[in-house]
Amino acid sequence: MIVNGYRRRGWSFVYNLVVCVGSFLSPVLSFVTAKNSCHLSDSSTTFQAYPVEDIRLGNSLLIYQSWSYNVFDRDSDELKREMLLPFEYYECSALDEIRTLVDFVEMKMRKIPFHNFEHICSVLHFTFVLLTLGGGEEVFDESFRKVIYSILLSALLHDLEHPGNNNDYEVKTKSEIATRYNNESVLENHSLRMGMEKVIELDLLPKLGLAPDEIIYVQNEIQNTILYTDMSRHVELSNRLRELSNRWDRIKLHEEQLTDYDIQTFTYAIVHAADLNNVVQEDKEVAYKWARRIVAEFENQSRLEHEKGLQVRPFMSNLDSESARKVQTDFTSYVSPYFEDLAKILPNTKHFNDIIEENNKWWKDRLTEHNRENM
Repeated sequence: MIVNGYRRRGWSFVYNLVVCVGSFLSPVLSFVTAKNSCHLSDSSTTFQAYPVEDIRLGNSLLIYQSWSYNVFDRDSDELKREMLLPFEYYECSALDEIRTLVDFVEMKMRKIPFHNFEHICSVLHFTFVLLTLGGGEEVFDESFRKVIYSILLSALLHDLEHPGNNNDYEVKTKSEIATRYNNESVLENHSLRMGMEKVIELDLLPKLGLAPDEIIYVQNEIQNTILYTDMSRHVELSNRLRELSNRWDRIKLHEEQLTDYDIQTFTYAIVHAADLNNVVQEDKEVAYKWARRIVAEFENQSRLEHEKGLQVRPFMSNLDSESARKVQTDFTSYVSPYFEDLAKILPNTKHFNDIIEENNKWWKDRLTEHNRENM
């Protein structure tokens, strides 16, 4: 069933080997010509040497292709440079356009606590490691290239120009974008429109070498994937993922066929899981930092709702330390079954279940400690 995934893994091994050797031999490589090529004396074959810049990117790949990669350890320039790595890894032929798109995304992301440029970087990174370390790329066969680009571009664009509040706020305030999108997945539709306008302006999809029918596929799947990041569709997507995971053993044994609908379900599931990656961060300080940031956005929204005389959702009200911890434990418990089903398809992600259990215990211990101190 899987050919391209193994091809890609083989390329990665060779690439990483060159990187490791290159890190020792980079002074020797300084003689490489501006065109980075040399002709063998006994053959017309041209050997393309790895430029020094590629070696640096390769060393970055060794850091980036890790579950423990931490966006908070990187500055803006490092983040933008490393966001190109998933596209380079999958042999993207339009890196200049991707670089321009990354710059555009950074410019459009607001300086807010959670839904900011760091969140976009985190989601794109986690999407990449779900595909590679998690084994997600091995699910795709002849559809490999168009599906991969759909997934990566969706991750990059999914929260474009996020205002730091949720869809409910847009609907309650009767905002311009809520009216435009008929109160349906308001922020996701806005991000989708903004992102696809830039993709079209850059003429990106044809430059990726996609055929006309593949371009249509990628456009449709970017739309669907981004819309499925709306948490109001979490239950729907969870049910689709569970149905697929329950059939997965039979699919692997070729007793059942992997359908186009299955591929779509898995595509949406990958990006949605990446969007929730804060709950499966093994580093508890990183998990705590993301949790505090989303709570800060809840606090900002509830304050605005109070000022406007709007009804405030209970889970956003009076968010002291105790209630913030409870919000986190409740949310982690809510999404935990989703990651359990994902692990049935991607066994390399089974450790997420242990992380969720440990993190939830950590949050509950903090909550118990807080209650004891305030008795």
